[in-house]
Amino acid sequence: MTIAKSTFGSERDAGYTLLELLVMLTVLGLATALVLPRAGTGRDRVALRTAAIQLAAGLRATRTEAMSASSETALVLDLTQRRYWADGAVNVRSLPRGIGIVTGHSPGTPIATDRAAVRFKPDGSASGGWIGLRGRGASADITVDWLTGATRIDWVK
Repeated sequence: MTIAKSTFGSERDAGYTLLELLVMLTVLGLATALVLPRAGTGRDRVALRTAAIQLAAGLRATRTEAMSASSETALVLDLTQRRYWADGAVNVRSLPRGIGIVTGHSPGTPIATDRAAVRFKPDGSASGGWIGLRGRGASADITVDWLTGATRIDWVK
């Protein structure tokens, strides 16, 4: 009686060689080195985008409060502590780490102060102004129109 050997698999095809494993680890290492730095930038952009949207919403809520209460209301920005609030409209909120804040009358013209405020009048108009949020790789310019009190976000790369 003879036993036939199977030709489907042999002992040589049982695994990977050391060289194949080293090549695969090198490829994975290179892919990780390329992807991880980009993942951090994406997180920073999301944090900046969220902070800008929340700040703009706070400005809009402050305007609404001024109009409904028929009294001037201000959103105060504490630039040294990196936080903002408006009495009766917005609780104290802090900006995420890694996001800088500057203020001024118009984009690109920052004013060096410790505190700033955007005031809204009962008719909806405002003192106007510009708030710049600066992150790694992206920026947001938030502008408040003095005549209408409208708040706009411009995304800057």
